[in-house]
Amino acid sequence: MQGRGGGGVSGHGRRPEGQPPPPPPPRNCPRCDSMNTKFCYYNNYSLSQPRYCCRDCRRYWTHGGTLPQES
Repeated sequence: MQGRGGGGVSGHGRRPEGQPPPPPPPRNCPRCDSMNTKFCYYNNYSLSQPRYCCRDCRRYWTHGGTLPQES
């Protein structure tokens, strides 16, 4: 006698749990105003703090954060 296998989970069109949302759109670099930027990761795993890298001036920043004063 063969039992019915219940648990047919179809995840078509849905994100698996634990997978982050797609990265936010690229932003202008606050230091050199270049659009040659790339999303890196979420700071402290917080979706409200996306971390970016500028390929022109090679600096990292958090969108919504403050820039440190450079002397």
